[in-house]
Amino acid sequence: MKGPAKRFIGFAGACVLLVLGISELPAATWSFAVAGDDRTDLRANKVDPSGIHTEILTKLMQALSADKPAFLLFTGDLVYGESVRIPQKIAEQFDSWKKLAATHAPGLIILPVRGNHETNGDPEGVAWSAAFEPNLTSNKVSYFPGQKGFSYSYIAPGHPETAVIALDQYNPEALHKVDLAGLENALKALKAKGVKNIFVYAHEEADRKSV
Repeated sequence: MKGPAKRFIGFAGACVLLVLGISELPAATWSFAVAGDDRTDLRANKVDPSGIHTEILTKLMQALSADKPAFLLFTGDLVYGESVRIPQKIAEQFDSWKKLAATHAPGLIILPVRGNHETNGDPEGVAWSAAFEPNLTSNKVSYFPGQKGFSYSYIAPGHPETAVIALDQYNPEALHKVDLAGLENALKALKAKGVKNIFVYAHEEADRKSV
């Protein structure tokens, strides 16, 4: 992902979901899911060669398949990334993750953002984009300018009052920051469409000192 954005805002911490503009919800109920950080643990005696905590991700996807949420927001660290203890390269890890998810939760719409571990072996996001951008595009997300496959907004099908915004924080030219101008424009565009419930998510939580 190249090309500097004009304005960025810093974040710090791990895994955040912000809720903006919540209004009274309709009587009919529906749900979406939020999860993250299912990478393997290098401190374990046996490290999963896929870079994924396969047991946990399998159970998660099976539970979601049963519950049938409208979509899943995944807040990063899908995989560990490249390491001397993990034989699979980063692109192979992404492929293993997608295959496992498709096997145990077929048809589930998944809206991921990168965590810091996705940059281990893929700092520019080339493998990430190749793995996840086609599905994101097919689900008709709206990308921030210059951030195809990375930062985007998404309006829930059948629920035009609700949207989510995914914020990438690992542009090499602005690490641990988000595109503030892109976020502001996305918020304005969603509000102009009449969206009342907006959920913003990223891997790192907000650092109030930088807001």
